[in-house]
Amino acid sequence: MKLILVFLFTFLLMLGCKKVKTRTCYTNVGIGRIIGYDPCGHYKAPNKVFGAGFVLEIDRGISKDSVVTYQIPEGLFEFPVIDYWATANGAFLFPIELQNRYKISFTYKVATGNDKEGYVCSGNVNLGPYNQAVKERQILVSCISKR
Repeated sequence: MKLILVFLFTFLLMLGCKKVKTRTCYTNVGIGRIIGYDPCGHYKAPNKVFGAGFVLEIDRGISKDSVVTYQIPEGLFEFPVIDYWATANGAFLFPIELQNRYKISFTYKVATGNDKEGYVCSGNVNLGPYNQAVKERQILVSCISKR
């Protein structure tokens, strides 16, 4: 009898542990485009996009902000193969004609403290242009769609 109760309890416990897969959107709404990638935490073409760093240009009407995010989902866009020599020399932006293909709308929040991601970078990568553009600004994005 105890054995039956143990199996029944275990069975009911396993049925009751379903994860709720609701999509939560952040409160800030943004539009912009993906203009480049993190030279230290970039994607490995042609896959492994999620978790890689991308530079976003957020359109705020009169002004635009450049930030980095690591939450671009797989399959949203097909990104070009990265030229590693150009990256080592400070090039982190996609060509202008490609930047205009990667327009998105999204919700976001500013990453702070433990929310921030970072990658250790090889000493031979010139990070000057990237750091000047992004200025340590990082956002967490959700509810992304193409525009």
